[in-house]
Amino acid sequence: EGDTIDVVVGFDQDMSLLDGDEDDPARAAHDCWSLRDRSASGLGALLPAEAGEHIVLGALMAFRPAAAERWQLGCIVRRIRLQDASQWIIGIKRLSEAPLLIDLEPHVEELQLEPEQTADAAAIYAPITIDGGRIDGVVIDINRFSGNNEFVLPTGGGAFRIRANRVIDRGDRWIRIGFEVLGKR
Repeated sequence: EGDTIDVVVGFDQDMSLLDGDEDDPARAAHDCWSLRDRSASGLGALLPAEAGEHIVLGALMAFRPAAAERWQLGCIVRRIRLQDASQWIIGIKRLSEAPLLIDLEPHVEELQLEPEQTADAAAIYAPITIDGGRIDGVVIDINRFSGNNEFVLPTGGGAFRIRANRVIDRGDRWIRIGFEVLGKR
């Protein structure tokens, strides 16, 4: 198609990207890939042979059409070398059209004098609309997931206590969980 997409590949890099201001020098730098095709569920991209060698299946990534403002969230689901070995075809599954970096703290029942600061509280709220239905999910470091974790999900006007109740997607160092709302906090 001749179009390109800006991409940032990697869990930590995507967290940094979504956390930073567009002009922040510490913000993750993006690469530019050639867009091959697009569908409702994702994209296909072409990469030169040397760049495609290092792409990991399951890697979390942020992407956007070149020069667009809003980043989307996806993961690498396919990596195929062309027959002449000059390029790689990369398949990208869209996880969210509007990812939002949040502080997802573990829910604690007992009273504490000082709240514990969790170093890895950063998460990505990753909603997506598929076939007319909305799926709310949260992307977290895979080491934070134990099956039925309870968290405090911040909102614009407060917070909800939620329980992880299913795995929607997983990849390299990350997991996207579905959740049930247990109550307002």
